[in-house]
Amino acid sequence: PWGAPADTTSMKAMADNLPPGVTWAGFGIGRMQMPMAAQAVLLGSIIKYALGLEIAHTGLYFVSVCLVSMTFLAIVQFCIIHMGDAGKFVALTLLILQLTSCGGTFPIETVPKFFQVLYPFMPMTYSVVVFKDTITGAISGDFWHSFLILVIYLVVFFAATILLTMMKKKKAEKEDVTVKAELNSDHLF
Repeated sequence: PWGAPADTTSMKAMADNLPPGVTWAGFGIGRMQMPMAAQAVLLGSIIKYALGLEIAHTGLYFVSVCLVSMTFLAIVQFCIIHMGDAGKFVALTLLILQLTSCGGTFPIETVPKFFQVLYPFMPMTYSVVVFKDTITGAISGDFWHSFLILVIYLVVFFAATILLTMMKKKKAEKEDVTVKAELNSDHLF
């Protein structure tokens, strides 16, 4: 009742229907994004309170839950907005690769070499470190390094989404002007 659903299909539809000269970015914590942040906090709360997980640094844990949620939202948003349906496949493939190469299920030394090579490039690797450290209380340089890497992923994919959207809009405007000029010229008739 208060606007469009906060999902990637709606965001892509809105971006595709903007008038020329408008720059659009669908990222931020606004009225429509609050449910996503609330979902992250709710899931973190269920893990802490309903499942009874003892967390040494509760505040950092919930900050980390929100950071990880926003980071993966930015990655998925980038994939879907700029790759369309293929982006859904890319996002799903990325998820599968991360689950097998992040060292969360099995120690990274025990997985095949292919996944060991992917390990340092996967954002989930750093989310596992952040969550392990906030839960155990071992806040060290590894935590802050992983936290910073997640922030970098967030900023890079957020900025890439905005920049590529602006470039696509400028290209579309230029093509629109060219088509209108050709339609108005005398040599077509």
